[in-house]
Amino acid sequence: EKQRDEDFNSAPAPVSTTTMAARSSGTCIVLRTVHRHVLARVISLSLLIIFSVTTTEGLNILVVGGSGRVGGSTVRWLDKFSSRKEEKCLDDGNRLNLLVGCRSRESFDKAQRRRVIPSSNGAATVSFVRMDLDNDADSRVKDAIDGCDLVVHTAGPFQGRRDPKLLRCCIDKNIPYVDVCDEYELAVASKDELDAAAKSAGVAAVVASGIWPGVSALLAADAVARLEERAGAGGSCDALEFSFFTAGGGDARPTA
Repeated sequence: EKQRDEDFNSAPAPVSTTTMAARSSGTCIVLRTVHRHVLARVISLSLLIIFSVTTTEGLNILVVGGSGRVGGSTVRWLDKFSSRKEEKCLDDGNRLNLLVGCRSRESFDKAQRRRVIPSSNGAATVSFVRMDLDNDADSRVKDAIDGCDLVVHTAGPFQGRRDPKLLRCCIDKNIPYVDVCDEYELAVASKDELDAAAKSAGVAAVVASGIWPGVSALLAADAVARLEERAGAGGSCDALEFSFFTAGGGDARPTA
């Protein structure tokens, strides 16, 4: 995990931290996390699960919105992940083929020129996939994700969206899915509309693996559990306090 954090930290990206405090009868438990670590660990777990159940040569991972800041850092980290010799799950038959979902080829080429995403000269191959979630019909989205072993959705901003189109298409195609959705209504719609379908199909789907919501809720649950364990029988949480800090947002600053 330490090496994984160092790899992920080496890529230029916004810095976001969450501090969560749970208070009860004068006792306080404080937990803190760094935003950019979270997605790396979620994807790491997804990859290990996929590698354990597949014999596919050359796993295809699609990062939708991969030319952006969050998506680009994800693609770079995956490229580094695939080059690490100590990852026993990565042998010669499990080379990563990284697919970058963008609205246009121009966006992909620009991202490579600016080194937002790596070239195919690294450990993994990096290819362009055209995708426009706002305008493409489900059938076209399914064509774009066909053959993928994992889809990572980073194409924000998620604000204002209500249709979990990409998740629905991934479930229909039996493809594991991860997103960084930070829109409450969209996250709720994903669960209400597609939870049963994902379970029925046996498709792993992790939504809201970003910071708000996502790890903030996990921090809250963990802190409350520790607090009540310390308080003993009859103890309860009196208050939850969240503090969010972000810096270096670049193009993402208006969203943040």
